Amino acid sequence: MGSSFDTRASKLDHFFCARKLGGMFHPATEERGCIMAKGPGGGGGGGGTQDRNTYGTAGNDVLGTHDRGTTFGFAGNDTITGTAAADSVHGGDGHDIITTLGGNDLVHGGLGDDRMDGGAGIDWLNYGDDYGITPTGLPAGLGAVSGVTVNLNLTTAQNTNGAGLDTIIGFENVGGTQYNDAITGLAAQSSTIFARAGNDRITGGSAADSLWGETGDDTIDGGGGNDQIVTGAGNDILRGGAGDDFIEADFRDPNNSTPGNDVIDGGLGIDWLVYEGAATGVRVDLNILTAQNTGGGGIDTISNIETVSGSRFADVLTGNAGANTFYSNGGADVLNGMGGDDYLVGDFSLGTLNGGDGNDRILAGAFLNGGNGNDILYSELGKETMTGGSGADTFMFDRTTAGLDAWSTPDAMDVITDYSRLQGDKIDLHNYALGTTNVIGYADYTTFVGLSQIKFVNHGTYQTIEADVTGDRVSDFAIQITGAAPLIASDFILA
Repeated sequence: MGSSFDTRASKLDHFFCARKLGGMFHPATEERGCIMAKGPGGGGGGGGTQDRNTYGTAGNDVLGTHDRGTTFGFAGNDTITGTAAADSVHGGDGHDIITTLGGNDLVHGGLGDDRMDGGAGIDWLNYGDDYGITPTGLPAGLGAVSGVTVNLNLTTAQNTNGAGLDTIIGFENVGGTQYNDAITGLAAQSSTIFARAGNDRITGGSAADSLWGETGDDTIDGGGGNDQIVTGAGNDILRGGAGDDFIEADFRDPNNSTPGNDVIDGGLGIDWLVYEGAATGVRVDLNILTAQNTGGGGIDTISNIETVSGSRFADVLTGNAGANTFYSNGGADVLNGMGGDDYLVGDFSLGTLNGGDGNDRILAGAFLNGGNGNDILYSELGKETMTGGSGADTFMFDRTTAGLDAWSTPDAMDVITDYSRLQGDKIDLHNYALGTTNVIGYADYTTFVGLSQIKFVNHGTYQTIEADVTGDRVSDFAIQITGAAPLIASDFILA
């Protein structure tokens, strides 16, 4: 039996070079240099259909892959050639030569001094032994025995430490080990790096990278580009570098009662820090550049961050003199924009949003306070109390988000507390398509006479704005105005 094979599937049917043990094929040590495939009705869970798996032996094999198939070289110095489709190749122990040609391929060289060429496509190089990017049923023992050092920019042999002296060509993405890895992505192309557990060091390039550290004390540097940086539990050092970066420490682990103490530097650009995984509420103040106790996020040192998303609990997020964006993620949060032109997004009728200085946009929450500047306050579902503060403010109501609010009782209505025509305030109802000629002024509750009309009603201690959107001559929504002079048509934006 020769050490090469014919890739024609018709010659592979029912040709086995291994024994089936425990539902999985294991190489037969008495065979050398052959391919094992499973044809119609064959073993290995084929289920009566043509399987696309290829198996080597413990010897030195020369193997090819089926389109979109999986090839296992096992032990020995194997030569494996892929196809133009998406291949999955596992070299096993030994000094292997793996070439996957086109397609988005997954390659696991195993132990030994391997030469691996991903060819065209967006390819994965995996050094782990049980990581999620490997196929189900990957044989144990194929992963590195210690942490690896990998640089995707090197095209000559490099000492990976944990997996041998490897030559790596044409790969964009890397899966690390459960040990301490040092992985460098491509300098000018996007890379995705999963370093897994361990105290890892991950370095991105100038393009947009996705860098994942998982558990352990990781150091991640995004470099240039708009990067995604995510870690699990541990005391991490995370640097976004240039570009608009997304950074999340303690990734979505609500059961983690001991969050890490992280150092987070967004670098240049508009950078986003996420606390979605915190087990309790967080307090973040972007004015503090030294270590601060964030509560559910640990004792973090935060700099060069412009955007923050809170936890699922009650948070307090405070901005600085720049333009900040804060997102509530559930809970009765307090969002303080402070200086700059801020964008604050609450959670429907929960929380208090304070714009502070600057021309702010404030959306959803129990209490919306514009502060100084020309602010826009947006109504969402539920009752909201809106205070514009000084400046020419706009109170915006959107039919697609606010709905047709109940109007029969003041307790159900949105409230504007300080409408001032003298300051240039406006009430924006243009999303209700009421039309500019249908303001009928103060009247009783029975004066709607046509479709899309708006009227004002004086209740003594407060006024209401009411509108018939559906044309049934019944008010479909109402907004309560307190402390304002009688309204006129020019107070509204209707188109």
